[in-house]
Amino acid sequence: MIQLNTISPVPLGDTIDTIFLGHMLSKLKNDRVNIVGNLNDTYIINKLIGFGDVVFNQLGIIPSQIKGYDFLKSEGKKYYTKVSKEFGQIPLNKNIQKRDIDLPEKFITTQWDAGQLYRLVDRWDKQRISNIEKYYTDQGFKIIRIGGQGLYKKLEDIIYIISKATYHVGADSGMMHIAKFLLPIENIHVYINIRERKDDPRFPDEWNVAWMAREIFRRGAKMNPCENPSQEQIDYFKKVEMIWD
Repeated sequence: MIQLNTISPVPLGDTIDTIFLGHMLSKLKNDRVNIVGNLNDTYIINKLIGFGDVVFNQLGIIPSQIKGYDFLKSEGKKYYTKVSKEFGQIPLNKNIQKRDIDLPEKFITTQWDAGQLYRLVDRWDKQRISNIEKYYTDQGFKIIRIGGQGLYKKLEDIIYIISKATYHVGADSGMMHIAKFLLPIENIHVYINIRERKDDPRFPDEWNVAWMAREIFRRGAKMNPCENPSQEQIDYFKKVEMIWD
């Protein structure tokens, strides 16, 4: 058994990706992974990801290997990216329990709230979200908002709704991390603010695009698709290593 010692992430996205790392390690090493840390919603998230053998806080067993993981530090980001590249394509979970929720025939899910101001899609343009949503409604899609600003806040409901959507659209935030286990990666549309961010050690390349946004772009999620970003921008922000100091 491999023991993965982690700091205790508070944001949902960081929790999901810590558990996802455990699943990737489990499959790559053909071994059980024991994640040690105070994580929330482990049962639901573990079931959502589903493909590996991951347990939590099993302290009575001597592990064959102990690995520390701190997603806030460069070494943690490098390790996650190395494992993620080696693992490859994410298996989609097709066995989602049905919920008693009436859904439109053709719809997308959206999430626009985020835990940090720089990730708020409308931070510098208050009309931006309306313009983005119009791009999808003009194609005949209904919109179901989920997450902090949505009607649906229970993870079980959110997972079911995303699994039935055509696209997930929104900020670099928690619902994006859920969607990558439910939808083809190219059907995740992430809207970011591309702005200079100088004198901030979290952004060594001086662009305020978070490393997990870059990681999901590396996997194939679409960046600002209705706003026609340049191919140079698309290619650049797929390079996760640019965020390492």
